[in-house]
Formats: sequence, structure tokens, C-alpha cells
Amino acid sequence: MIAPRKTSEYGITLVETLISLFIIAMLTTSGGVILLQTLRGTKSVEVRSASIASMETAIARLRDDFGAMTRRASLDPDSTRGALVFEGYDVRFDGRIAAFVRNGWSNPGGYAPRGDLQRLEYRFQDGALYRRSWAAVDTTASTGVVDELMLDGLAEIEVKYGRGDLWRPEWIVLPDSREPLPDKVEFVFRFEGGAVLVTRLLTGDRP
Repeated sequence: MIAPRKTSEYGITLVETLISLFIIAMLTTSGGVILLQTLRGTKSVEVRSASIASMETAIARLRDDFGAMTRRASLDPDSTRGALVFEGYDVRFDGRIAAFVRNGWSNPGGYAPRGDLQRLEYRFQDGALYRRSWAAVDTTASTGVVDELMLDGLAEIEVKYGRGDLWRPEWIVLPDSREPLPDKVEFVFRFEGGAVLVTRLLTGDRP
């Protein structure tokens, strides 16, 4: 009589179970690290894209404003020295960069009781570039004013004004003066972290 063959039964040992759990844990951890790095990279790209968009918007606004600059005197409501046609500084002690009048101020349908001229001021304060605009050219203490944040994260701004081959760090034009307006302006934006952006703009008073 032939004895029946014994069948071998193979089970999973404790060691094999532990090894399997270890491998699963390693794969899960690696996947989590990769996912975290991906999310961080996505956030970094989004932040950088937002910064680039802010810079492009600010430069476009500066280019539009200086390109529409016109020879028209206006009064600074905070000053007692009288009206000026143009004020330009390499960032004055109070943060002022430039103050002037521009034309082409949009007034759709002509509903607002005003013309198309607008007094503007650019200012550097607390690491940010601000644009200030008034509701009238001949301003008073009660004239409506709007402040807009144009660009932040700045460590420093350098500005110079030019006409032809001449460049100056300061350019002032009085109402009765024959002094021409600058026909170009150069901005150097130094950002926190070391990035530098240089841009030159043409003004509305080109020869």
C-alpha cells in the first residue's frame, strides 16, 4: 500500500510580515516626501508667478503714467512753497520719488465732473512703492486722494532723470521756468533677497 504524500503548507512568518510592513512604510514615507516637495514647489511657483505679475503691472503703470506726463503746474496740498510742474528725486527724505500731472485720465461717458488731467505722486515707504492720485489737479486739503500699493518686498529704490545725454538724481521744474521736463526716467528696484530690476521709461515730453 502506497502511503499518501504529505503536502507542505507554507505560511507567512513573522519576519516576512515585518519586512513587508517595513517596505510599505518606506514607500509610504517616500511618497509623502515627494508629495510634500511637489506641493512646496507648486506654492513656490505660484508665489514667484504672483511676484512677476506684480512687477509687470507696476512697470506697466509707471510706463503709462510717465508716458502721459504733461507740462501743467499743480499744487501739493501738504506743501507751502507753491505749485510746481515737476518734482523728481532719488527718493526724498520723506519717501517722495516724483510728482507731476498726467493727461488721458479715463472718464467713461464723461459722468465724473472733471477733466482728463490728474495729479500723481510716487512714493517709497516701508519697503513698498505707492502711487497716490488726486481727484483734481489744483488740490486742497479736502481734495479726494487714493493711495495704491504698486510693489512691495523692496529693500531700496534708485531713480534718476534724463534728457538727451544728461542724467540727474533730482529734477525740479517751476511754473515760469524754461527748464524742460525729463524725457526719460530710470528706476532700479532692489528687492529683499538680492534680486534687482532695472527699467527705463520714456516720458510724455520727448523732443
